[in-house]
Amino acid sequence: MRIMGIYRRKFFLAIALSLAGIVLSVTVPILSQKIVDSVMVGKDGWAATQFAAIAIVAAVIRHMTSRWHNSLINDVDARFTARLSRRIYFRLMRIPYESSASAGGSTINLLNESQRVATFMLSAAPNFFLTMLSAAVSFAVALYYDYLICLLAFVVALIFAVFARKTNAQLGEASRSSFRLNGALQGATAETVGNIRGIKSNAVERFFIGRWSAKSAEAIKARWHILDLSHSYSFTLGLLSEILTLLVVLVGCWRILRGDLTIGGLLALQLLVTRATMPMLTSAGILIQFHSVSATVSALAAFLKRQPERAIVAPALRAADFGPITVEDLTFRYPEATAAALNGVSLVLPATGVVAIVGRNGSGKSSLLRVLLGLERDHAGKVAIGGIDVRAYNPRWLRGRIGVVDQETSLFSGTIRENLQASLPRPLRDDEIDKALAFSSADKFTAGLPKGIDTELVQAGQNLSGGQRQRLAISRAVLRDPHIAVFDEPTSALDAESAMALERELLAFGRDRLVIIVTHHLFSARSADMIVVLDDGRIVGTGSHEALNAECPVYQALWRDYVRD
Repeated sequence: MRIMGIYRRKFFLAIALSLAGIVLSVTVPILSQKIVDSVMVGKDGWAATQFAAIAIVAAVIRHMTSRWHNSLINDVDARFTARLSRRIYFRLMRIPYESSASAGGSTINLLNESQRVATFMLSAAPNFFLTMLSAAVSFAVALYYDYLICLLAFVVALIFAVFARKTNAQLGEASRSSFRLNGALQGATAETVGNIRGIKSNAVERFFIGRWSAKSAEAIKARWHILDLSHSYSFTLGLLSEILTLLVVLVGCWRILRGDLTIGGLLALQLLVTRATMPMLTSAGILIQFHSVSATVSALAAFLKRQPERAIVAPALRAADFGPITVEDLTFRYPEATAAALNGVSLVLPATGVVAIVGRNGSGKSSLLRVLLGLERDHAGKVAIGGIDVRAYNPRWLRGRIGVVDQETSLFSGTIRENLQASLPRPLRDDEIDKALAFSSADKFTAGLPKGIDTELVQAGQNLSGGQRQRLAISRAVLRDPHIAVFDEPTSALDAESAMALERELLAFGRDRLVIIVTHHLFSARSADMIVVLDDGRIVGTGSHEALNAECPVYQALWRDYVRD
């Protein structure tokens, strides 16, 4: 409603034009009666011509107001849809990581449905209520002509109301089910498109086709149920409308024979009763739209009520002394998980230097990184940067000052230059880009591309190899010149020679900043200033390679397995 308020002036002008159209529409039946009676009763052709001229002028004005009304509504509709879509997309960007990660297909569905919401709220619903107002005016004028025929129309309307009430409840349930199933189908489609390389590589096309087909069949079945209800509803309404038309003609002729009604009056009554029953004929489509939009609006309201990421203090901090990172008794559990991913973790990381975090799969390494980055904020214990709780900072501001290379490399559609530039507030100079590309040895493959760093990447950079994507992600992190740099398995997609070269660069990179590396490659961890060993969500050792290899059983086992491999 707040978005609609921005365009209230145009919207109310469109309503005023519709009201003018309603008044003009009532003149047509009245003037039609005058024309017919002038000829049939008064034998006055000149009067009939005058009435016809007035009717034509009224019709022209009515259609001009209708065109102006439609132009205004279309303009407001387009602007409203754009603002609503922006609001959905921006909220997706601002809600916590765990909420946005689970939004998936439902958010895509909301974005797709925003056009229908706007069209219903700005066009279909107001037009239906205006049609009902026009029906009420037409019914009042019809009463002036003949109360008996109006009574017949009223009885038919009551029968319609009883039938509509029953169908309304069925359509509501069917529409909610259809929206839910369409969201699931959108999610399955998005997952398939996003993972198409993995699907083909693992030859699991049949599984995904079967799952998608099952969801598609459920969505189609739900849609068919809505259409079936709609067709049954429309059939009954059409039958009632035809019966009413025949009754009006029958009773009208009987009234003409008795001298209670003229032929022109019967024509006017027929037109007025048709207008009075128009909401009946259009209600089927409106009911379907209403319930479909109602399901969307409910989901939209729930989505927009999701709280964005906020600091625990107001105003949020946007300045930091990037000193040591202190972790005190940190416990973190994923939603619906039975065991804690991190349990009583206490740790102090230096302000500068290279820290390697090692451990078996599932030991909590990536979970610890996500907490440090502020992606997971619902935790017990304290995580502080420079003595200030990480949750006191503006989340996006803080992450903007941390360079990150995820285990799953994140690239976007666009040029390589745009991917490197994406998180920076100013345009990059070519020498800065060249230096960052050389850091990760990405300059070797970008130089061989037809357009160099202006080469277009497809979604997620799927037209590059895993190693090439990883190199670009490292270059992007380095370009930020961050106070803290986090690398999650930075050499997983690199060959041994490239990995060793990168490790040397990272050691030099950590001289004036904190570099955190999560790795299974213990040879590179051995060179770190500090090694943190995690096991089952707990820290079981910290120190140098030599100290841990002498005192920490978990690290000893990891090192033996690594050397043997």
